[in-house]
Amino acid sequence: MVLIYPKDGLQGVISMVNVGVIGTGFVGLTHAAVTARFGHHIIGYDVNVKKVEAFSSGDKENVESFVSEKGLAELISMQLKTGRLKFTSKPEDLMSCEIFFMCLPTPYRNNGSSNTDFLFSAADTIVDILKRRKSQGFVLFVDKSTVPIGTAKLLHEHISKLGLENFDVASNPEFLPEGEAVEHAIHSSKVVVGANRKESFDLLRRVYSSFVNNNGYIETNPETAEAIKYASNTLLFTQIVAWQSIPGKIGEGFKEVDFDVMRKGILADPRIAKWGSYLTAGAGGSCFKKDALSLAFQLETKGVNNEFVKLVNDINEHHKDYLIERAEKEAGYDFNNKRVALFGAAFKQGTNDMRESNVLVMIPQLLSRGVKEIRIYDPLALEEAKKIFDKSISKNYYKITFHDSVESAIDSTDVCVIATDHQEFRALSDMLLEKAATPYLVLDGRRMIPGSEIPKLLSSGISYLTIGGTYKKAI
Repeated sequence: MVLIYPKDGLQGVISMVNVGVIGTGFVGLTHAAVTARFGHHIIGYDVNVKKVEAFSSGDKENVESFVSEKGLAELISMQLKTGRLKFTSKPEDLMSCEIFFMCLPTPYRNNGSSNTDFLFSAADTIVDILKRRKSQGFVLFVDKSTVPIGTAKLLHEHISKLGLENFDVASNPEFLPEGEAVEHAIHSSKVVVGANRKESFDLLRRVYSSFVNNNGYIETNPETAEAIKYASNTLLFTQIVAWQSIPGKIGEGFKEVDFDVMRKGILADPRIAKWGSYLTAGAGGSCFKKDALSLAFQLETKGVNNEFVKLVNDINEHHKDYLIERAEKEAGYDFNNKRVALFGAAFKQGTNDMRESNVLVMIPQLLSRGVKEIRIYDPLALEEAKKIFDKSISKNYYKITFHDSVESAIDSTDVCVIATDHQEFRALSDMLLEKAATPYLVLDGRRMIPGSEIPKLLSSGISYLTIGGTYKKAI
């Protein structure tokens, strides 16, 4: 079957491929929906029956109860209607697939190494199905998740021992920013493919036919593809930490320095990247910490110095709760018996993902200081926060309450912490002026309050402390 797309930015002729996407988390679900949009037949497989039912419904609320990503629920609904996208929890439904994108979690262990058990277990399931097929045509396993350098080779050896023939294992790491994943997948700046066989490259060129002629379509061996992902993520991580640690610290040390003007002056140099220059009280998400720890472990096993990579992660972890420490040191603030409004639970705007979010560090620190209550509001991640801070998990979590608006969360509080850069928090100053009983303290972990609004807060009895700036006491 050949599909021709003359519009919508799709280029040329697409030869349809039967694709299995194994694992429907953030990566797998986005890849499945976007690949279906490009004309291929996709079966998204997951062992979680509730997820499969939610995604199969095409209902926005159901989809976003698991993965909240701009435009993704709408795209899933559209592709379900075309018949090119299906979801299943039955391995036998994968029988007709030619290529399997392995989108499994690879969490870090205590020593920093990546746990690839989910990947190898899923491969066992697929091999069992494939060995029952009448036709033993060529099939391709593709590592889509971030896996240690050399994993494709290890997986190939593992599958060979299971008795499967006429197959290959390739690496095709994802580079999707959460909150903008759909747009970036459709208009990808780079597609990295690592394989050893001609058949593997040919099959992946069919899947990615819209990108093959672009400069960002890169073909290499599996090990280099795996390394590109680790190097890319760690460099991005380093940019964030460098801005926190150099311009950010200058702004915190010298009250005469205007961070925003300093940032503008720094970025006037075209050699310095803008990305990562917006300060944050500790970067979170599913990738940066996990990949830095994994890379540090891999370098150590090769006898290569890993101190810089470890330091980047250590500095970032410190930034996740240092606003609380600064409030005590610089403002002399005592959190004991105080009510705290916590604005934001997700690690960044546009997602409900709380993995490695700074609030996972902040909340225990606040509880250890004897706060009376923590009132959480997040426009996307509230349900996820309820799962994580379930009262049955910790005796202290009874102090945590959940609220469906800024107004509700801020009521009767003594201090607020802005932990996520949801755009609605830029308008917090008006609500603070209306609802906050003075004296009051704002801890801005994302520099969300516009500088022009701060004098009004100070003159109304509201003190202000932000990353990249000195403490400003209410007048």
